[in-house]
Amino acid sequence: MDNFELANKVNTSLYYMLSSLNENSPWPTGPGGLATNGYWGNGFWDNDMWSMISVLPWWPQLSKTGITYRYQRMGEAAKYAEKHNSKGLYFPW
Repeated sequence: MDNFELANKVNTSLYYMLSSLNENSPWPTGPGGLATNGYWGNGFWDNDMWSMISVLPWWPQLSKTGITYRYQRMGEAAKYAEKHNSKGLYFPW
């Protein structure tokens, strides 16, 4: 793979990821880029582990969207964990 092809893939991926984030909306990016109704609005762990980490160095204000999403749902996640006899937080999906 030459540098142009690699750069094209990286830039295309960033375009779709950035297109699905809005710093005024605390919502994680959808799996595979643009969010769809196919995931019923769920936020997946790959948002926290992959997407937000790659956005953080250049667009820190956008990376806060996924963190805010989790933070705002901590109460529900604690109740869900207790319901399933687990300690801590349990974010279902």
